[in-house]
Amino acid sequence: MRGFAAALAGLDWQGAIYVPLSWEDELIGFLGVFLPSGVAGPGDAELAFFTALANQAAVVVINARLAAALERTRLARELHDSVSQALFSMTMHARAAQLSMAKAGLDETAPLGRSITQLAELTRGALAEMRALIFELRPGALAEEGLVAALRKQGAALSARELVTIAVHGPEQRLELAAGVEEHLYRIVSEALHNVVKHAHAGSAAVTVVAQASVLRLTVSDDRAGFDPKVKRAGHLGLSTMAQRAEAIGAELTISSEPNSGTIVEVSLPRTRPDQPKAG
Repeated sequence: MRGFAAALAGLDWQGAIYVPLSWEDELIGFLGVFLPSGVAGPGDAELAFFTALANQAAVVVINARLAAALERTRLARELHDSVSQALFSMTMHARAAQLSMAKAGLDETAPLGRSITQLAELTRGALAEMRALIFELRPGALAEEGLVAALRKQGAALSARELVTIAVHGPEQRLELAAGVEEHLYRIVSEALHNVVKHAHAGSAAVTVVAQASVLRLTVSDDRAGFDPKVKRAGHLGLSTMAQRAEAIGAELTISSEPNSGTIVEVSLPRTRPDQPKAG
């Protein structure tokens, strides 16, 4: 709210009117009208006018969301139908070449064999990352496939691209979570994995999802660098973003780490409360 407060600091205002922007029971923002000093409060006609403005603004926001969702769907479909299919075909051709070499008695460790092996590995990695990208682009994909399946795709893509072994353990059955809660948990784990790849220089990492009767617990651990959580680092917003997402759904975020001892990020979400993110 700092930017918002700073914008108000230079205004000569005494009263304010806040009208919610809502759509189908979803609060998506608010319209703020600030009255200069000495101006009386609004009458019924003015309130009706401000309400109409807020309703129109809500329609604009929803239309923008729908347009973005349609574009993301189109991109996902095109990537799946073209690039993804081409990569899959490349993996088949690479495997066929390896089988032909074996049938002909050629040494797979020779330069040609190593090149084909590298081509197969690169293609498999690109295909895993393409599948993760298509998943991210598809609106509602997380709601369709569930949290654990989404994390497995994310882990496979990072493993292929960054050469870090990422294992994802969790229940095979779909977890019953509200869409907003699922989204926050997915983003928290994604940010934690990003930190593993970018800062930890780890050789392996593990994501564990444990669903108990009273709590849902997600843990991300790695085996390398570690850091001192008490030391603030300028420009590193990932940890604060994770904390904000956890707070928004009533979860507890704990980070345990020491230099050269690895890092454990744990999110604990009580299951006895309604799985709904807080407004705001």
